[in-house]
Amino acid sequence: MYNHSHQATAGFQFAGQTQQTRHARRLYVGGIGEISEPEITSFFNDVIDRALGEKQEGGSVVSVYINRERHFAFVELRTIELTTACMNLDGVSYNGQPLKIRRPNDYNPATVPKELGPIPQLNLAALGIVSTTVSDGPGKIFIGGLPYHLNEEQVKELLQAFGPLRSFHLVKELSSNLSKGYGFCEYMDINVTDAACLGLNDMRLGDKTLTVRRAMSQENAKAVASAAGTVNTGLEMGLDPSRAAMQAMSLAGIPSVPLGTPSRVIILLNMVTPEELEDEEEYADILDDIKGECERFGAVPSLLLPRPRDGIPSAVGKVFVEFGDVQSAQNAATELHGRGFSNRTVAVEFMDEGKYARRELA
Repeated sequence: MYNHSHQATAGFQFAGQTQQTRHARRLYVGGIGEISEPEITSFFNDVIDRALGEKQEGGSVVSVYINRERHFAFVELRTIELTTACMNLDGVSYNGQPLKIRRPNDYNPATVPKELGPIPQLNLAALGIVSTTVSDGPGKIFIGGLPYHLNEEQVKELLQAFGPLRSFHLVKELSSNLSKGYGFCEYMDINVTDAACLGLNDMRLGDKTLTVRRAMSQENAKAVASAAGTVNTGLEMGLDPSRAAMQAMSLAGIPSVPLGTPSRVIILLNMVTPEELEDEEEYADILDDIKGECERFGAVPSLLLPRPRDGIPSAVGKVFVEFGDVQSAQNAATELHGRGFSNRTVAVEFMDEGKYARRELA
């Protein structure tokens, strides 16, 4: 525990509050929801007080800036020493959501004053923190096949049945903050790693089956997660198992390109659900969104989005897009294949132009 030999306010003034040290006294705080500046100030003052074991006179937070569009904040603290200590607050929970604590991009360690006071020791156990950064190593575990609606706390509750976690990261879409259905974790006790993998692997959660094992490289793990999700969605869309598996292999990089012979027409799979197509306004919005997205790659003479009422059940959930030339279609297919859309992973196939012209969509 940090020894407060000075008064609380004086004890954290070693490096001073100058404009030159501001970059080293700020925390980047990611993953915030709807929250105000006073709420963040109060939250961090309270967390720091608890971690240090006593109330800091005047508070530890100097100022707060919130970027609401990108769900992050900058929190400026009184001293460099305290800010350095607070890097250990990564993963602290606010309203059930873990916050990401990082250095801001403008942080430059070369310009930090050399003569610093002692770094305060935070009592992290008092806060029950689970870090959001899972380091590569033998204890790193990959968890795939998670239902998209589960949040961090629910997944952690499941994992902690085997022991306390050192770190946990649920991978999310940057734009929507929705779960991608997979994540990584590490236990405090590395000896429970295999037992957790054995106990959780193949567990059924609703209509999903978990894949839990020691992690490969993050890139490979992402590919496997995308593949597993695509097999499931392919089957749900009425594809036969071998067809669904082909899509899955495609997303996993075997091959890493969209299926089919390149043509001017592509099919987007797993982009919409039948329910989304029933509402007139939502249907029109989806059409506009997809057309606008595809027109980034070239002219789109036509686009078909079959609905349940159209009497072609096997085509529902697919988006048929006709481009003006093959190159535009190829560019779009390469860019959109494997991309996240809402909380789903999109797959792309090429379609025979003659079949499309005859509207053979089944």
